[in-house]
Amino acid sequence: ISTRWCSLCCILTCFQTAHFYIDDSSSPRVITAPSTTALASDEQTAFPVKDFVKHVAKLHDTQAFQREFEEVHACTVDLGMTTDSSNHPDNKTKNRYSNILAYDHSRVRLSPQADKDGKTTDYINANYVDGFKKQRSYIAAQGPLRSIIVMITNLVEKGRVLLGQWRCREEYGSFGVTVKSTRVLAYYTQRTFTVRNTHSKKGSQKGRGNERTVTQYHYTQWPDMGVPEFALPLLSFVRKSSKAKTNDMGPVVVHCSAGVGRTGTYIVLDSMLKQMKDEGTINITEVRGQPSSAHTHLSHTLLLSRSQQETEVMAAHLHRYVDELLTPGPAGRTHLDKQFKVSIVFYCIFNSLQDCNRNKNRNSSAIPGESDTFISSGAEVFTGQKSQNDFIVLFLQGYRQSSEFIITQNPLPGTIKDFWMMIWDHNAQVIVSLLGVMNFLNSDIVIVPISYEMFTVTQRSETHVCLSNEDMLVVHDYVLEATQDDFVLEVKHFHAPRWPNPDSPISNTFELVNLVKKESATKDGPTVVHDDVGGVTAGTFCALSSLTHQLDTEGSVDVFQVAKLTNLMRPGIFSDIEQYQFLYKAMLSLIGTQEDEKTLQSSDNNGTIVVGTASTAESLESLV
Repeated sequence: ISTRWCSLCCILTCFQTAHFYIDDSSSPRVITAPSTTALASDEQTAFPVKDFVKHVAKLHDTQAFQREFEEVHACTVDLGMTTDSSNHPDNKTKNRYSNILAYDHSRVRLSPQADKDGKTTDYINANYVDGFKKQRSYIAAQGPLRSIIVMITNLVEKGRVLLGQWRCREEYGSFGVTVKSTRVLAYYTQRTFTVRNTHSKKGSQKGRGNERTVTQYHYTQWPDMGVPEFALPLLSFVRKSSKAKTNDMGPVVVHCSAGVGRTGTYIVLDSMLKQMKDEGTINITEVRGQPSSAHTHLSHTLLLSRSQQETEVMAAHLHRYVDELLTPGPAGRTHLDKQFKVSIVFYCIFNSLQDCNRNKNRNSSAIPGESDTFISSGAEVFTGQKSQNDFIVLFLQGYRQSSEFIITQNPLPGTIKDFWMMIWDHNAQVIVSLLGVMNFLNSDIVIVPISYEMFTVTQRSETHVCLSNEDMLVVHDYVLEATQDDFVLEVKHFHAPRWPNPDSPISNTFELVNLVKKESATKDGPTVVHDDVGGVTAGTFCALSSLTHQLDTEGSVDVFQVAKLTNLMRPGIFSDIEQYQFLYKAMLSLIGTQEDEKTLQSSDNNGTIVVGTASTAESLESLV
C-alpha cells in the first residue's frame, strides 16, 4: 500500500454517489468519473443482505477469503493522481510516513496559517472521503481536525510511538484546546474538548462563534497491523460514534497512525452499515487495499451486524422492549428465543482438555475458550514453583476495563497455592466466592492462608454481614506480604454461599453486586470471581456488575452484548435460555426498584401514595 488512496478507494467506487473533488484546476491530471461498465459491475457484486450469510459461509468452506482479497486488491491500480502538496519540501516534515501521502484532488485545505518561519501553508495530511449517499462524510487523516473525531490507535503499540500526545497540550498556535470530560470504558474512551481561537476577543460574537465542542471516540482494542479480537465491541463502537454526528456538524475525522488501514476499515463499516439499513444490500468485494486479515474481519463484522440488530435499550424503554421480545411470532417462537440462540457461541476447545490439564477442570462443560490459533481472551496458565499443576483462569471484559474480571473455578486442593499466585501476580485485591450450580460444599472451596516463596498470606479479620434476605455474607481481610521487600497487598474476600438466592426477591441480587462494586471502585487490579466450575453463577455476577455500571453511566443496558461477549470469552456460561432471561429479569427488577424510589421521593408533602397500585418493580418482574 503506497498511499492512503489504496486503502480508501473502495469508498469512492463502492457507492454511485461518490465524487472526486478537483479543487485545484491547475492540476496536470484530471480524474474522470467511473464508466457505466464499472458501475454495472458494482451493482452485480452487491449482495442482498439476506444472501451475505451464505456468501461468507461459502468463503469459509472453500477457503476463498484470500482469493477474494487478492482479486479486489488487484483492482487497486495507479490511477495517476498527484501528491504534489505532500511532496513539497515545506510539507514533508508533516507526513508521519513517507509513503502515506495526501492526494491533491481531495486533500483537506486548512485556513492559511503562517508557520514558525513565516511561510504561509494550508497543508495537512488528510483527505475527504465520501460516505453512503453523502459527499465528504469523512476526513481520513494522520491527526485530528474538528467535529466528531474517531481515533483507532493507541499512543504506543509494541514499543513504537504511533501518535504524539496532541490532546495533552493546551495551546496549538492560535488555538486553545481544553479537555472538558473523559470517560474510560473497556474498549474505548470518550473525550469532550472545547477548541477556541485565542486571537478572537473575549466575549465577542466572533469569539463565541469560533469556540467549538469536539467529541472524540478513541477505540483502544484495535492493535496496529492486526484486527480486534472480537467484532461485537467494534460494531457497537461504530454505531455509537456514528450516532453522535448530527446533520449540522462537519465531516467525521477518522485517524489511526498512518490514516489508512484501520481508518479505512472504520469508514467502510460505517458506510456499509448505513447501506444495509437503507437499501438492504452490501458490497464487500469493493473493499480494496485492506490487509487480508482486515478483509476477513470486515466480512465477519458485517455478518454479525446482519444477525444482530441494535440491542442497547434506554432504561425507560426496557419494559416495552422485553414485552416485544416475549411476544411469539407466527411460528410460535419469541424474539427472545432468537436473540438467545445468536448469543450462544462455541469455540474449538483443546488446551484445557489435554490429558495434562483434564484433571484440573471440575467440569468439562465450563472451560476457557480458545480460537484456532491462540488462547482466547487472555486465558493464562499459572504454574506454582513447587507444583506440577497448572491453574487455568480467564480474563473477562467488564464495563470499565477489558480485563475487569478474572473468572475461574473454585481451587482444587492441589491448586490453592496457584490461586494465590494468580492473586499476587495480577494485583487482585477483591475476591468473590460463589457456590455455583453444582452446590459443592467441600472444604476445599475455603481458601486457606499459606506461605509461599515470594510472599506470605495472613488473615487479618473475619466479619459476618447479614444481608436483607437474612443470608450471611462472610468477609475476610487478607494481607499478602513480599518476602524480599516491603510490598504489601491487601485483599478483601467476599464469600456468599447462596447467591443468587432463589427464595428471595430478585432485587436482592444486587446487594452483593453493589458491595463488591463499591470495594472494587478504588482498586486497580481485576476482581476475581469464582464458583464451583467457573460457570454460570460467576458469569452472571460479572454480567450484572457490567450492566449496572452501564445503567448508572449511560442510563441504558445491553443485555445481549454482555451475554454474548461472556459466551465468547467463556464458552457455555449461558447455555440455557432461563439463564439468559434471568439477566433481563434482574435488570427489570433493578430499574423498577429505582422507579419506585423516585416515586416515593416525588410524592406529595403528606407522603400519600395511592393504595392498591402495584409497584413498578412488581410490574416489571411479573412481565418475565
